[in-house]
Amino acid sequence: MDDGWGLSAQPLPPADPIDPDSAYESVLRYEQRAAHLRAHGPITHIVAARVLGYLLLHPVSPVGRERVAADVSYCCEVDARLYRLGLLYVKYFIHTFRSKTVAPSDPEAAAPPRKVALDEYIEACKGPENVHYKAKTLLRDDFRCTITGYADTASVERGLIQSSTTNVSVKVAEFLPRSKITRESVAVLHRLGALPDARSHDPHTPRNLVAVSEPIQLAMNKLRLCLEPVPGLSHGPNEGTHPTRYCLTGPRGAPRDCLSEIVLRPFEDPRTGLSVPPPDPIFIRTHAVCCRVAHLSGANDALSKLYASILATSVLEEDGSSASLLHGALSLLAG
Repeated sequence: MDDGWGLSAQPLPPADPIDPDSAYESVLRYEQRAAHLRAHGPITHIVAARVLGYLLLHPVSPVGRERVAADVSYCCEVDARLYRLGLLYVKYFIHTFRSKTVAPSDPEAAAPPRKVALDEYIEACKGPENVHYKAKTLLRDDFRCTITGYADTASVERGLIQSSTTNVSVKVAEFLPRSKITRESVAVLHRLGALPDARSHDPHTPRNLVAVSEPIQLAMNKLRLCLEPVPGLSHGPNEGTHPTRYCLTGPRGAPRDCLSEIVLRPFEDPRTGLSVPPPDPIFIRTHAVCCRVAHLSGANDALSKLYASILATSVLEEDGSSASLLHGALSLLAG
């Protein structure tokens, strides 16, 4: 699958000579100087420069791009300022979306399945959007993995869906990780244009969730896979209320058994009045931008190495050789 991501971190492409951009050209000059600059942690100056550059090339929104460009210009090509700005986006954007492990399973998943009528299930899902949001997500996505179309094993055993050729354990994946949302990350997401209002956000709804198999959930959590609109498809202002088509993409390519196009539909039940919206396109796009920027800049690899080092190190070295590891961990954990 050739999606233009490459197989490793990529240098920033040259500036457009026809349409010059002072902010991007400033980042390019910073990238050239970065090879000779030393950072006190796992995020190098080169990674910081490329994070800024790829955020300008692949913005979440036009408004977000303008804000990033303004921040870059405000740094006045001072390397220390540009580094702190790049580190800010690594810490409160990429690190926010990057999970070290797959999300823990629900305690209910271990309980013996109980036969449930579909009408009874739908009736139990009634209520505000942020109530029973996981159950509503499974209902909306037809108790299947949205990416492969395979039926959920537990839902088959409960009698909610017919068995498919292959049954899998279906989990509810988050585009915006709820457990890692902080005041600072909300402010950064708002600045990138991912949240229209920094004061009001609720990722505890089906708008932020999609039903996928466990391996795909893990890959999405590690920013290896994401959903992107099908090329050439027009996405208008009413895209959140109509079926919207996406394809699975990422630096590792799509799994062989995934659907060529993923259609995200709302769920409507006129009998009970239950309505479950599809995933919000802005959440999907923000996750996709984070995945692309994290991979192309090398930030995802740097975070992977940091997480692995933290897990493998139980005691810090007496000679101080673990100082960079400690600094990297504290810089990400500090609020």
